[in-house]
Amino acid sequence: MTRARLLILVASLVAVAAAAVLYARRDTSTPVEIVAAQAPATSPAPAAAGPAIVPTDAGATPPTATFRTRLPDPMAATFEATDDLLAFIEGIQDVAQSGDGPAAYYMYHALERCQTEYGRRFGSGRRERPLDEVLTDESIVSHFGVEDILRIHGQCQRLRESDIARFGPADDWLLKSADAGYPRAQAEAALWFVQTGGSAPNTDSSGQARGFARAALSSKDPEVFPAVSLAIEGLNREKTTKLPLDSWYVAACLRGLDCGPGAELTRTLCRAGTTCNPNESTLDLIRRLTGARFAEIERVAHEINDAIDAGRFEELGL
Repeated sequence: MTRARLLILVASLVAVAAAAVLYARRDTSTPVEIVAAQAPATSPAPAAAGPAIVPTDAGATPPTATFRTRLPDPMAATFEATDDLLAFIEGIQDVAQSGDGPAAYYMYHALERCQTEYGRRFGSGRRERPLDEVLTDESIVSHFGVEDILRIHGQCQRLRESDIARFGPADDWLLKSADAGYPRAQAEAALWFVQTGGSAPNTDSSGQARGFARAALSSKDPEVFPAVSLAIEGLNREKTTKLPLDSWYVAACLRGLDCGPGAELTRTLCRAGTTCNPNESTLDLIRRLTGARFAEIERVAHEINDAIDAGRFEELGL
């Protein structure tokens, strides 16, 4: 299994756990807030302190959640709109090879979509199934939806009929993009280091993960929040108090991630076992599942965004 495929598998599994967290936190979690860690005046502050979390004031009135949709970058928009990923990657391969971070990331993304993601719907190798057969499989259709199945089949058909190996391993493009400083690749690389420990012996995987996660958050791109939040969970797995994943999702929505009905984050949470309404946004979904807890979740989301804006990454567990 390649590094990137392992990353996709782990991320998919954690997405299922994240949906379960939404349910588990409805009535049982103690309200929390982020508080800046303060060191004594005679000693320096720790370089990577975990989040300091204390009960909130029950009488405080948090702001009301609203979200604005941030326009995707042009390459992301082209990637999502194309009906032929072979033509797409042939058009950006030379630029990606020259060291362009976004181009390398979408080389990775296209190859993974037509290998790992395609395989989750249609199988692969001798077990690959034709479109008409998959469309009669209720377990696949109910999980992904007909529109999703048709879209990925259409995007990947020509690429899968070509010599896909000539483009190289997908994970190589991911790491090339992360090294070039592209935030979305840095976020996924941070998660990869947390989950795998790195491929080289004696790798400082925690240090690598923290470095990539901090760099990704410095971009303030809400697209990086889901992957970085999972990396932070892994880096702080021994701690008893952690920032809730649902607050990270709300923080991303508030900063401009597309969280509307049918958006990628909304679909991910719905696929993870949550029953969703067709017109429900990510915020609607979290609000419904958490009930009275949503006000606190939203308040922590604002604190997360404040810490990111100020570069106080130690408060987030980095």
